[in-house]
Order: sequence, then C-alpha cells, then structure tokens
Amino acid sequence: MKVENSNFEECRVSDTQSILPNIDIEKYHHNFARNLMGCAIDIHVVFTPIGDIMSVTMKNLETALAGESMAHIKYRYFAKLAREAGFEDVAAHFEHTANQEIIHAWSHLELLVGKPSVVESLQMAIDGETHEYTQMYPTMMSQAEHEKNFTAAQEAAEQIEESKDHARQFAEVLAKAEKRFAALAKVEKRHAEAYQKVMQDVIAKESVNV
Repeated sequence: MKVENSNFEECRVSDTQSILPNIDIEKYHHNFARNLMGCAIDIHVVFTPIGDIMSVTMKNLETALAGESMAHIKYRYFAKLAREAGFEDVAAHFEHTANQEIIHAWSHLELLVGKPSVVESLQMAIDGETHEYTQMYPTMMSQAEHEKNFTAAQEAAEQIEESKDHARQFAEVLAKAEKRFAALAKVEKRHAEAYQKVMQDVIAKESVNV
C-alpha cells in the first residue's frame, strides 16, 4: 500500500486497518507512540524515509512491539472465551502468558519512545485518539460501507464517537496536569529563592567572622 507523504518513500502495511497520519521524521519517537495508539495494534508498519535507511534494529523493535501487543490482546480474548466455555484452567494459562507478553511489549516500547513525561504521555494519547476519530475510523467506515459490510461500518461509527470522548477526557486531564505543574513550579521557585536568601545570610555571617 502506498501512502502519500512527502517525507517517506513507502509505507508498507500488513493486515491494513487504517491510513497512517503524516510523520515528522525529526520527532520519530513521539509520533511512533502516536501511531501505535492511533492504529490497530495488529498492524505491522515499516517506514522507509527518503534518502535514509532506518535502523534495522528499530524496525525489528517495531515488529516485536506489534507482535507482543497483539499476542497480549489475543490471549486475553482467548481467556475470555475459555472461561465462558467452563475451562478456567485454560483461561488462567492464557492470562498468565498475556501478562508476560505485555511486559515484553513495554520493554520494546521503552526502547522506541524512551520514558515520556506525564504531559508528553497525555499528549501522545490525545494525538492517538484524535487520529482514530479523524482518520482511522472514518476511513474504515467508508471502506466497509463500500464493501457493504454494514456491521463493520456501524462499529467504526461507534468507535469514532468513543475516540472523540477519549480525546476530550485526555485533554481535560492534560489541562489539569499542566495547571498542577505550573503551581508546583511556583512553589519550587519560592523554595529556591528562600534557600538563596539563607545561603546569602550564611555567607554574610561567615565574612564577618573572618
């Protein structure tokens, strides 16, 4: 699948579920996280920048992250089905393995995006949810309607509204967090100024005693 993008030569997508957003190569780590949350988790994405070759290790980490994340989701789902069928021991085994898969996925994600701050994490979440309701699900809905798969189209329509709500909620939390951090910055500034005054007093007293 070709994706129109001035920064990239080709975007190959397996098990395509969405159209990817534009990507600023200079902010790769931030946007990879946005794409991870903004695209279906079973997508295997490989980016090839024009005139550049992305690290094979980074590509492998992306692939591993997608695989481990999908395994986690599948095993949770299989556990649900097993429990409904009365196989509690099988469900427990699926859930145990799913817990291990998510730890693996977190390790891969940390290598890809680092450890973003709370504010950065919230912004990534807002970007991801916004991508879902402005690009991913509208595209899915349109394609499903074209193929007359109205069940899938209805699901996409419902997800558009839910993603809008999620983006709004994250934005509200981000606004509160920014206010809290601003207030803490003022408190810390007062602390620093108080320590500075105490230090100056000590220096003045020591100079008198010399």
